[in-house]
Amino acid sequence: MRGFKMTFRGKDYYMACTSGSTGILVSNKENVMRLVCDAMDMEGNYLQWMTEDLHADDEIIISYEDFDESLLTSPLREKLVNDEASEKRFMLSIYQQQKEQLIEQGY
Repeated sequence: MRGFKMTFRGKDYYMACTSGSTGILVSNKENVMRLVCDAMDMEGNYLQWMTEDLHADDEIIISYEDFDESLLTSPLREKLVNDEASEKRFMLSIYQQQKEQLIEQGY
């Protein structure tokens, strides 16, 4: 399986989904830097592996790798968004959050 291996605060996270997208996002909202790692597959499953506040000395190491599926980190949160109306609302809310974050960052 191909996906991301991320080392954060001494712990390795293996994140991937078979058909969809996996994201690693750093946001700055109200002067709080936050790291979010999540995914959404084509069947409408939303997975979240991490959401953590960042500190000035944090180190994040990210690599794209081919690894055994048994190494996948269990998600902290899972949500099924499989009907079209719910999926559109969910995707719109993600879009709005990311848009706000980019505007706040001056993009």
